[in-house]
Amino acid sequence: MASTRVTDPIPQTPTATIPNLGASKASIQAHYDREPRLYERFLGASLAYSAGIWIEPSNRDTLEAAQLRKLDWHIDISGAESAQRVLEVGFGWGSLIKRLITRRPDLDYVGLSLADNQAEYVRRYAPENFKTELAAWQVYQTNRPFDAILSLEAMEHFAGKTADRNERIEAYRLFFEFCGRALRVGGRASIQVNGWANIAPGSEARHIAESRIDGFWTEGNLPHASEMLLASEPWFNLVHLEGKPHDYVYTLRAWLRNLRSHEADLNALVGPEMVSDYIRNLTLCLKAYVGGAVTLYRLVLERKGPVVA
Repeated sequence: MASTRVTDPIPQTPTATIPNLGASKASIQAHYDREPRLYERFLGASLAYSAGIWIEPSNRDTLEAAQLRKLDWHIDISGAESAQRVLEVGFGWGSLIKRLITRRPDLDYVGLSLADNQAEYVRRYAPENFKTELAAWQVYQTNRPFDAILSLEAMEHFAGKTADRNERIEAYRLFFEFCGRALRVGGRASIQVNGWANIAPGSEARHIAESRIDGFWTEGNLPHASEMLLASEPWFNLVHLEGKPHDYVYTLRAWLRNLRSHEADLNALVGPEMVSDYIRNLTLCLKAYVGGAVTLYRLVLERKGPVVA
């Protein structure tokens, strides 16, 4: 009888050696380190800068209800509700933090961001056990494993704008390797990300140029579902994968309504050029979703245990 060999699927490469194959800190700051009141006006009370989960017909739902539903969905499916330690990669303006403070005020939470303004904003209300760090995931290190990792629309920044399929897979592989090292066996990663839909691999750069949808991902790119699955397979089992483009269609329409209703106020606050840029970029993204070029992925993965080979 052949012998059975048990191996750990996670290569023990030091986290500090991970290269950044995506957006630079300067690019992240150029978009996110802006006047917080701009985001308060168009994102709504949750300050969630990601798509909600809508109940159709959408005219019977609200942006705030959809955002709360989204946050609870990721908390529940990742196991963060019963976790001891949770890591968030890209905490934004703190929408998930606010929800976790309500549901799990005793949680040991760590959030990563490269945007100074967002970190300063969140630190005004986050308690001491909710730690926010100005650090990229490529350089973050910890000696204690996490029970859950959440990342809501940060993966768009992990691969470069001109990256081809193989380069995107490599960029995502590095991220999932990081998640594999940071998670305990059985821990889950819950991810939400804009992704390519009816765009053939190899034509992404041309589509970005023609559609001009890179206003929010100036140095970034989007994944195909297959790229994320291939990149994560050595370390994770698939729990859930869905594509829900309508969730972003409804969210973008709500953001545009908010921007237009506050346009005069925002023009005085940040200038008409910035406001028109947001309206134009959100409109272009909406067209990409309605046209089927882009979709919204929710991906949930579970950290593998020792592999029998």
